[in-house]
Amino acid sequence: NWAGDSQADNLDKLGVLFGIVQDLGNLLDGLRGFFDGVHGLRRIAAGGEAQDKKRSQQGCDKAKLSQEMHPYYSPILIKGGPVGSANYSVVNVGSGVTLEGWAGVFIDQNNGNNYGIALNVNEATLNSVNDVSGYSGSAVYVNGSITNENNMPKITLTNATLEATGAGMYLAGYADTTISGGSIAGAATAIEIRAGKLTLNGGSYTASAAEYACVANGNGTTTSGAALAIAQHTTKKNINVMISGGTFTGVKALSESNPQANDPAPEVTLSITDGTFNGDVTIADKDHTSIAGGTFSTEPKDEYIAKGYTKERDNGKWNVVPDTSKTYVAQVGVNKYESLADAISAVQEGNTIKMLKDVDNAAGISVNTGKTFTIDFDGHTYKVNKPGAGSTGTETAAFQLIKGQTITFKNGTICADADNLQEATAPAKNILRFFQSYANVDFVDMTIDGTNIRGNNSVIEFANGNVSITGSTSITAKSGAKAINVDTWKIDSYSDGAHVTINTTGSIGDIYLYSEGMYYLQDNTPCCCLYMR
Repeated sequence: NWAGDSQADNLDKLGVLFGIVQDLGNLLDGLRGFFDGVHGLRRIAAGGEAQDKKRSQQGCDKAKLSQEMHPYYSPILIKGGPVGSANYSVVNVGSGVTLEGWAGVFIDQNNGNNYGIALNVNEATLNSVNDVSGYSGSAVYVNGSITNENNMPKITLTNATLEATGAGMYLAGYADTTISGGSIAGAATAIEIRAGKLTLNGGSYTASAAEYACVANGNGTTTSGAALAIAQHTTKKNINVMISGGTFTGVKALSESNPQANDPAPEVTLSITDGTFNGDVTIADKDHTSIAGGTFSTEPKDEYIAKGYTKERDNGKWNVVPDTSKTYVAQVGVNKYESLADAISAVQEGNTIKMLKDVDNAAGISVNTGKTFTIDFDGHTYKVNKPGAGSTGTETAAFQLIKGQTITFKNGTICADADNLQEATAPAKNILRFFQSYANVDFVDMTIDGTNIRGNNSVIEFANGNVSITGSTSITAKSGAKAINVDTWKIDSYSDGAHVTINTTGSIGDIYLYSEGMYYLQDNTPCCCLYMR
């Protein structure tokens, strides 16, 4: 009885009631799909004919599976929800369960939405059989029309068994798939991925086709004869594959290709740290390939091998192992480098450079990547010495950080060798400061010891950019010198000024603030700001 309530209260209650009705409607839709799937299984088992024209695997990527059609494709059809949906469609398939159809599980978009999809298969069996028209299928099929990267379907297989008359898994759409253990076998491929992310942690992957073939196809599979096929799609979505173990068997153990001749092509990143590869390995995007482990039946090309690793012949096979002939001090991903400067030259957006050991007598570095990245010293000491780096005539910094990049320095110590106190031989110049910075910089849990800087120069000079000094960071200068010089020039190229925030439990020496010319920008923002917290 709402008679005694206000109009606003009644509207609120009506909204709640509408939400309940809407939720019930969604529940009924889900139940209808489930029972339709069960009905479809019965029809398939009985050899029933589909009422509509049967679509081939080559036509499935862009096909809209209707309520009448989808039972003939899979016992389970999963669709996503609208933007912002979480856990909209979650399917858990447990031990002892067997799903069999043209696809054991089919993942589709829902009027352009694929939010909140999760498939978890744990010690279950998924089988694919030919449909009533004889077309081969996949035990797990992800529709290629799924292209949204913000809330992609999540697929997790743990010790699952998949068998298919086509591709064991066809990952055409953008999904995030993780497989641990189990086995996947397909007549064409064990897995063909055309978009998204794939992580393989062990398992067995077998393609039984007697010949290898890869043919352009904008609406279905492209490859046969490869245990793992990585094939760019017409959707041109990036692909990221990480392999830490497993056995791959086929005419080709692994094939990475661009069958659609995409130009420009999407980025295909492949990282292998372990595994057994029985069959050829061919890779199109070698620039983003890193093999840092594994055993191969055929010799992997040098251009596939990660930096810091080498290949060795052993009883007719090839092993990729660490290269012990050189000393490596830094690592990005699986690639290792002999100097921090080399690692910085190779860094990509969002990467972390990890230091592997203490470094002595490091020369100055001019850093101009235009990227955001982190240098994690991992507790090590980085000791610099002449010559320095910098603009022509002023090469006196351990690190010259150019405007237009964001760099985090963390978890380590930077200091200078005592030899730096001795005058350098021309044209080389001594290290007079550790940082000459125009970039955005974060210092986290760093110890920066300027005791052996030559002269009474500041340890760090900030001329531009946003700077934060946090954690337990300490900056020490020699007697009579400044730890930090915030020195802003009022010129167009550095008109943003330098803004330094200090919030550390460590100790900071003397700080000097200087702003050349006008002290404020046109919007009354100070050219040079220091925030102490």
